[in-house]
Amino acid sequence: MLIAGSLGATKAYIDYQLQLELNKNIQKMASIATIEYETAKLTLTGAVQIFNINIISSDYLPIHIDKIILYRAYQFLLQEQLPEQINLVITGINIPVKQIETIPPLVSIFGYKSYYITLNELDYKNISANIKLNSQQKQSDNFTQIIIDVPIIGKYILNTHLNNMDLPININKIQLQQGQLTYIANKKFIQRLFSKLAQRNKQTISQLKQNLTNKLKNDLQIITKSDDSLIANLQRFIQLPNQLIIALQPKKAFTINKFPLTSVSNLGLKITTTNSK
Repeated sequence: MLIAGSLGATKAYIDYQLQLELNKNIQKMASIATIEYETAKLTLTGAVQIFNINIISSDYLPIHIDKIILYRAYQFLLQEQLPEQINLVITGINIPVKQIETIPPLVSIFGYKSYYITLNELDYKNISANIKLNSQQKQSDNFTQIIIDVPIIGKYILNTHLNNMDLPININKIQLQQGQLTYIANKKFIQRLFSKLAQRNKQTISQLKQNLTNKLKNDLQIITKSDDSLIANLQRFIQLPNQLIIALQPKKAFTINKFPLTSVSNLGLKITTTNSK
């Protein structure tokens, strides 16, 4: 009984200290957003759990998160080195959709305004999502996977392999060895998207898809020169959306701050897709 009581008291003290530290870090973000949570605790295996988080900002509608779990949180105490492995799980994210959403400037600049539609136009009132992050550090190499599951839209899987990930972090030295973004489509969402766009543009869905394909083909031919596979796979996805994979496989790693200035040929850009069955 005495041992159990001592362990319980120790656990309560650790949870209290965790909440004090968490509140201290939240205060540092007060100028950006107000963050509130119900409770936070540390499990016996070293995982930090935070429940019922609300993020309130003057620029955005309130965001609610059911739970955040950071496994092996004790690794972050070693400030002289990056954690060997980071496992972060965020569940029950609820984001309200703005009633008025502005079109990103680049969409209009590149001539894709006719093919852009907001979630509000699609009659969505809020978005639910879950996020999983797994990152492994091996010396100065970093391998990270982020999975973002948005049931009404689809699933996004981002994989990256970075070099020169050392402390202190220097953005001018970090290199991208390779990266890949996979989008697994929610077919009902894609159907709804094309249907609404076709209706707004007073076209049939077939006409809309063909016009979008022609637009992409013309634009990609300018920047990719002779790589017809990119266009062919994008066209295949537009016609039969299922899974789209965009990969960067450069022959030589490049610093990520130079990404906007790197030519498509040096990026090793590849686009592949799998059709619906």
